[in-house]
Amino acid sequence: MTEDSSPNLTGSTRAPKKTPGPWRRLGEATLALLLSLLFPGLGQIFNHQPLKALAVAAAGPLLLLLSRTLELLHSFPGLITFLVLGMGLEFFVLGDAFWMAWKEKRKESPLRHRAVTLVSFIVLISFYVIASFNHLSIDRILQFGAFRLRARSMAPTVCEDERIIVDTGVFTKKNPQRGDIVAFLYGPERITYLKRIAAIGGDLVQGSDTTLYVNGKPFPRVPVGGTGCTDEFAADSEADNNQSGPTRVPQGMFFVVGDNWNHSWDSRYPGFGFVSRDRIRGKPLFIYWSPYHSRIGKKIE
Repeated sequence: MTEDSSPNLTGSTRAPKKTPGPWRRLGEATLALLLSLLFPGLGQIFNHQPLKALAVAAAGPLLLLLSRTLELLHSFPGLITFLVLGMGLEFFVLGDAFWMAWKEKRKESPLRHRAVTLVSFIVLISFYVIASFNHLSIDRILQFGAFRLRARSMAPTVCEDERIIVDTGVFTKKNPQRGDIVAFLYGPERITYLKRIAAIGGDLVQGSDTTLYVNGKPFPRVPVGGTGCTDEFAADSEADNNQSGPTRVPQGMFFVVGDNWNHSWDSRYPGFGFVSRDRIRGKPLFIYWSPYHSRIGKKIE
């Protein structure tokens, strides 16, 4: 007797698809999650969802473009918004890849759509690879930098161990001016310093450790003390009143000082000198973390 090969009730001669066990489903879901960690959208490709893969792969660059256009990182609330959106997108991509693989909710798109989306996805991956080789990181795209101040020379404006956001693109559109606080590279080690510009190229500077005249006018000092992180400096004795003769700031150079004059190594001392334009990295915007929690979010000016 031969085996019965008659059609089933649905008219098909194919055996019903066997449901995989929970361990296999867990393995596939974990693999989809790991692929998404490797690159956004790979998990969706694994789940046969090329359209969704393209959407989630493009979402990251679109978020960066939107953040740069709206200048989200120019304020503390904007930074929080950017982080929430970024983490929300990451959790969605990972969760969707895992859940769809676990539930086996995979839908094949039509061949013509699949081909287009796969090609687009490859283009996106190529963009990320090229950007990586060209050191095009997120901070360069958004034109911002995050720094930790390890000195007290700028107190009370910025205190020791506070972390700040710096706009690294602002001086590509305009030149630094008197009174601007700037982050710049100093010394052969190219360490990032933070100081306030007291004079620009062509200005005449004269004074001492405690009194500074720019073009014959006194440069205002920021009061120290009464701001939490600077109370310990308020009673410090004044530094030696070393007189310096008139000095003309060369063109393309800047004379910088720290707001905490008694504890600042800056252009008032010959060993420090002027700061050249090409060494200025950007302008600090706000404090995003501080040991003194009330100062978190404080605008730097």
